[in-house]
Amino acid sequence: VAYRVGPFGFLAHPELSRESGAGSGVYGLQDMIAGLRWVQDNIARFGGDRSKVTIFGHSAGGMAVNMLAASPVTKGLFHRVLCMSGGSFAPLQAAEQGGLGLGIPSLKLAESSGDAFLKKLGAADIKAARALSAEEIQKGIGMGGMRFRPTADGYVIPSDLYSIYQARRFNDTPILVGYTSDELGSFGGQSKITAEQFVKQVR
Repeated sequence: VAYRVGPFGFLAHPELSRESGAGSGVYGLQDMIAGLRWVQDNIARFGGDRSKVTIFGHSAGGMAVNMLAASPVTKGLFHRVLCMSGGSFAPLQAAEQGGLGLGIPSLKLAESSGDAFLKKLGAADIKAARALSAEEIQKGIGMGGMRFRPTADGYVIPSDLYSIYQARRFNDTPILVGYTSDELGSFGGQSKITAEQFVKQVR
Protein backbone atom coordinates (compact mmCIF):
# COMPACT_ATOMS: atom_id res chain seq x y z
CA VAL A 1 0.00 0.00 0.00
CA ALA A 2 1.43 3.38 -0.96
CA TYR A 3 1.36 5.88 1.89
CA ARG A 4 2.44 9.44 2.56
CA VAL A 5 5.78 10.02 4.27
CA GLY A 6 7.68 13.00 5.71
CA PRO A 7 5.53 16.01 6.59
CA PHE A 8 2.89 14.85 4.09
CA GLY A 9 2.33 11.72 6.16
CA PHE A 10 3.35 12.65 9.66
CA LEU A 11 3.18 16.40 10.28
CA ALA A 12 1.36 17.20 13.50
CA HIS A 13 0.15 20.71 14.26
CA PRO A 14 -2.29 22.21 16.81
CA GLU A 15 -4.54 23.50 14.01
CA LEU A 16 -4.65 20.09 12.32
CA SER A 17 -5.50 18.45 15.64
CA ARG A 18 -8.36 20.91 16.23
CA GLU A 19 -9.56 20.40 12.66
CA SER A 20 -9.75 16.61 13.00
CA GLY A 21 -10.93 16.54 16.60
CA ALA A 22 -8.72 13.45 17.03
CA GLY A 23 -5.09 14.62 16.99
CA SER A 24 -2.79 14.76 13.97
CA GLY A 25 0.46 13.35 12.62
CA VAL A 26 -0.65 9.85 11.57
CA TYR A 27 -1.78 10.38 7.97
CA GLY A 28 0.65 7.79 6.60
CA LEU A 29 -0.77 5.16 8.97
CA GLN A 30 -4.29 6.20 8.03
CA ASP A 31 -3.37 5.55 4.39
CA MET A 32 -2.34 2.00 5.36
CA ILE A 33 -5.58 1.55 7.30
CA ALA A 34 -7.57 2.71 4.26
CA GLY A 35 -5.68 0.08 2.23
CA LEU A 36 -6.53 -2.62 4.77
CA ARG A 37 -10.20 -1.62 4.66
CA TRP A 38 -10.07 -1.84 0.86
CA VAL A 39 -8.67 -5.37 1.17
CA GLN A 40 -11.52 -6.34 3.50
CA ASP A 41 -14.07 -4.98 1.02
CA ASN A 42 -12.49 -6.39 -2.15
CA ILE A 43 -10.23 -9.39 -1.52
CA ALA A 44 -12.98 -11.95 -2.16
CA ARG A 45 -13.23 -10.70 -5.75
CA PHE A 46 -9.62 -11.84 -6.24
CA GLY A 47 -10.17 -15.23 -4.64
CA GLY A 48 -8.81 -14.10 -1.27
CA ASP A 49 -10.10 -14.73 2.22
CA ARG A 50 -10.83 -11.58 4.22
CA SER A 51 -10.48 -13.59 7.45
CA LYS A 52 -6.85 -14.50 6.65
CA VAL A 53 -5.07 -11.20 6.01
CA THR A 54 -1.38 -10.93 6.95
CA ILE A 55 0.51 -7.65 7.21
CA PHE A 56 4.29 -7.56 6.82
CA GLY A 57 6.84 -4.79 7.19
CA HIS A 58 10.61 -4.37 7.35
CA SER A 59 12.50 -1.52 9.03
CA ALA A 60 10.19 1.51 8.97
CA GLY A 61 7.56 -0.91 7.66
CA GLY A 62 8.21 -3.10 10.71
CA MET A 63 7.54 -0.09 12.90
CA ALA A 64 4.37 0.57 10.94
CA VAL A 65 2.94 -2.94 11.35
CA ASN A 66 3.93 -2.83 15.02
CA MET A 67 1.86 0.35 15.37
CA LEU A 68 -1.04 -1.10 13.38
CA ALA A 69 -1.00 -4.18 15.62
CA ALA A 70 -1.38 -1.89 18.65
CA SER A 71 -4.03 0.41 17.19
CA PRO A 72 -7.65 0.06 18.29
CA VAL A 73 -8.89 1.33 14.91
CA THR A 74 -7.40 -1.66 13.04
CA LYS A 75 -9.28 -4.36 14.95
CA GLY A 76 -10.38 -7.11 12.57
CA LEU A 77 -8.55 -5.71 9.54
CA PHE A 78 -5.76 -8.34 9.68
CA HIS A 79 -5.14 -11.65 11.40
CA ARG A 80 -1.38 -12.24 11.31
CA VAL A 81 1.62 -9.93 11.62
CA LEU A 82 5.19 -10.30 10.35
CA CYS A 83 7.57 -7.67 11.71
CA MET A 84 11.19 -7.56 10.56
CA SER A 85 13.78 -5.17 11.97
CA GLY A 86 11.49 -2.52 13.33
CA GLY A 87 9.71 -2.09 16.60
CA SER A 88 9.00 0.99 18.61
CA PHE A 89 8.95 0.08 22.27
CA ALA A 90 10.69 3.14 23.68
CA PRO A 91 8.81 5.26 26.21
CA LEU A 92 6.72 8.10 24.84
CA GLN A 93 9.06 10.84 23.65
CA ALA A 94 8.10 14.05 25.44
CA ALA A 95 11.17 16.16 24.54
CA GLU A 96 13.54 16.56 21.60
CA GLN A 97 16.42 14.12 21.61
CA GLY A 98 19.57 13.64 19.59
CA GLY A 99 20.29 10.84 17.15
CA LEU A 100 17.61 9.12 15.13
CA GLY A 101 15.01 9.55 17.87
CA LEU A 102 12.86 6.57 16.93
CA GLY A 103 10.47 6.76 19.87
CA ILE A 104 6.87 7.82 19.31
CA PRO A 105 6.56 11.53 20.08
CA SER A 106 3.76 12.80 22.26
CA LEU A 107 1.13 14.84 20.45
CA LYS A 108 2.28 18.00 22.23
CA LEU A 109 5.91 17.52 21.15
CA ALA A 110 4.95 16.62 17.57
CA GLU A 111 2.64 19.65 17.30
CA SER A 112 5.44 21.90 18.56
CA SER A 113 7.89 20.39 16.03
CA GLY A 114 5.30 20.78 13.25
CA ASP A 115 4.72 24.42 14.15
CA ALA A 116 8.49 25.07 14.11
CA PHE A 117 8.78 23.35 10.71
CA LEU A 118 6.04 25.55 9.21
CA LYS A 119 7.67 28.69 10.59
CA LYS A 120 10.95 27.58 8.98
CA LEU A 121 9.05 27.40 5.68
CA GLY A 122 7.69 30.91 6.28
CA ALA A 123 4.13 29.66 6.87
CA ALA A 124 2.45 31.32 9.84
CA ASP A 125 -0.42 28.82 9.94
CA ILE A 126 -1.94 25.80 8.21
CA LYS A 127 -3.75 27.96 5.67
CA ALA A 128 -0.42 29.46 4.57
CA ALA A 129 1.20 26.01 4.54
CA ARG A 130 -1.53 24.67 2.27
CA ALA A 131 -0.74 27.43 -0.21
CA LEU A 132 2.85 26.12 -0.56
CA SER A 133 3.74 23.69 -3.33
CA ALA A 134 4.78 20.13 -2.51
CA GLU A 135 8.22 21.00 -3.90
CA GLU A 136 8.62 23.93 -1.47
CA ILE A 137 7.69 21.72 1.46
CA GLN A 138 10.02 18.96 0.25
CA LYS A 139 12.91 21.44 0.00
CA GLY A 140 12.29 22.51 3.58
CA ILE A 141 12.77 18.98 4.86
CA GLY A 142 16.46 18.83 3.96
CA MET A 143 18.13 15.94 5.73
CA GLY A 144 15.68 16.04 8.64
CA GLY A 145 13.06 13.71 7.17
CA MET A 146 13.48 11.21 10.03
CA ARG A 147 11.92 13.69 12.44
CA PHE A 148 8.55 13.10 10.77
CA ARG A 149 7.19 9.87 12.15
CA PRO A 150 3.88 8.68 13.59
CA THR A 151 2.63 10.55 16.63
CA ALA A 152 0.77 9.31 19.68
CA ASP A 153 -2.30 11.18 18.49
CA GLY A 154 -4.61 9.61 21.08
CA TYR A 155 -6.78 7.95 18.44
CA VAL A 156 -4.87 5.81 15.92
CA ILE A 157 -1.98 5.49 18.40
CA PRO A 158 -3.40 6.00 21.90
CA SER A 159 -0.01 6.02 23.66
CA ASP A 160 3.50 4.58 23.42
CA LEU A 161 3.45 0.95 22.30
CA TYR A 162 5.19 -0.35 25.41
CA SER A 163 2.32 0.88 27.58
CA ILE A 164 -0.30 -0.43 25.14
CA TYR A 165 1.25 -3.91 25.09
CA GLN A 166 1.80 -3.93 28.87
CA ALA A 167 -1.91 -3.14 29.31
CA ARG A 168 -2.81 -5.92 26.81
CA ARG A 169 -4.75 -3.47 24.62
CA PHE A 170 -3.28 -4.65 21.31
CA ASN A 171 -4.74 -6.75 18.47
CA ASP A 172 -3.91 -10.26 19.67
CA THR A 173 -2.86 -12.09 16.49
CA PRO A 174 -0.14 -14.62 15.70
CA ILE A 175 3.15 -12.82 15.03
CA LEU A 176 6.50 -13.62 13.45
CA VAL A 177 9.36 -11.35 14.49
CA GLY A 178 12.85 -11.16 13.01
CA TYR A 179 15.78 -8.80 12.84
CA THR A 180 18.41 -8.18 10.18
CA SER A 181 22.03 -7.71 11.15
CA ASP A 182 23.51 -4.20 10.94
CA GLU A 183 20.06 -2.70 10.40
CA LEU A 184 21.21 0.86 11.12
CA GLY A 185 24.37 0.65 9.03
CA SER A 186 22.82 2.69 6.23
CA PHE A 187 22.22 5.51 8.73
CA GLY A 188 25.85 5.59 9.78
CA GLY A 189 25.18 3.56 12.92
CA GLN A 190 27.85 1.42 14.49
CA SER A 191 27.86 -1.78 12.44
CA LYS A 192 29.85 -4.07 14.77
CA ILE A 193 29.42 -3.98 18.51
CA THR A 194 30.41 -6.35 21.28
CA ALA A 195 27.92 -8.11 23.52
CA GLU A 196 28.95 -5.77 26.34
CA GLN A 197 28.33 -2.69 24.18
CA PHE A 198 24.92 -4.06 23.19
CA VAL A 199 23.92 -4.55 26.83
CA LYS A 200 25.07 -1.00 27.62
CA GLN A 201 23.02 0.42 24.70
CA VAL A 202 19.89 -1.48 25.76
CA ARG A 203 20.23 -0.33 29.37
